[in-house]
Amino acid sequence: MQFAEETAIVSEVEGDFVLLKTQNNGSCGNCSSKSGCGNISSIFSFKPRSALKISNTLQLKEGDSVVVAMSPSNLLLATILMYLMPLLLLFLFSIVAKSIWGENASIAAGLAGLGVGLLWVKKYTQQSNVSDMFQPKLVRKVINVAVTS
Repeated sequence: MQFAEETAIVSEVEGDFVLLKTQNNGSCGNCSSKSGCGNISSIFSFKPRSALKISNTLQLKEGDSVVVAMSPSNLLLATILMYLMPLLLLFLFSIVAKSIWGENASIAAGLAGLGVGLLWVKKYTQQSNVSDMFQPKLVRKVINVAVTS
């Protein structure tokens, strides 16, 4: 199975964990979407390109470059949860409100449905068994070789 991989740099070491900052490379390289593609660290984060906290299984230190990966099926599921679920609740709330109270209530209920969907996704993904599934894994340390001429 091919994993969605991304290069990151260790920005800080906190005990058994490291904080990673991903490099903005525009695409994971494993799909045909070469532009507009988000990255692993931006999934379930309201702050794109935020630091990613991962267990330090490779004995990394600050400044090290690493490759993190996530299975494509988990990445797809995370994307569906993050984008599709709030939109479905927006439409559902809107349709129900329109049939009961009319057009103006439909707009307000749709916005409420969007908010409920976003909050639900955030709470759902913070559960330990679910958050582990969406947690990227450290794959390997990138060794930079200096070439002298």
